[in-house]
Amino acid sequence: MYKFTALLAAFAASLTSASHLDNTTGSFDNWSFDEVKFKTRTNCSLDKYPEIRSWLDSDAAQFYATPILVASEGMSRLELFKEGVMVDTVHVFRYSREELNELLVEMGQPRDESLSW
Repeated sequence: MYKFTALLAAFAASLTSASHLDNTTGSFDNWSFDEVKFKTRTNCSLDKYPEIRSWLDSDAAQFYATPILVASEGMSRLELFKEGVMVDTVHVFRYSREELNELLVEMGQPRDESLSW
């Protein structure tokens, strides 16, 4: 019975793609955004997320074209806009400083490493 269940699970896994973000149907071919905003809560609310607090105190200044906004609700996130309309949200409250920097650069956000607060 175990071998049959394992075989059935392996077969089912072979029929699915590796990620829900795979572009197998072309869904993302025309998807884009033209503005990124970083939204977070106040400092005292970030005690549980020291990496975000550290990023805000240091590397955030290097992304001079990315608005850093205080939100009254929710966790730290990047909101993506297309022509003034929000098209997606990327929750980043568990990212490390390095991961957040890399993500912003991959999103095309200009960075000047010589800047600081």
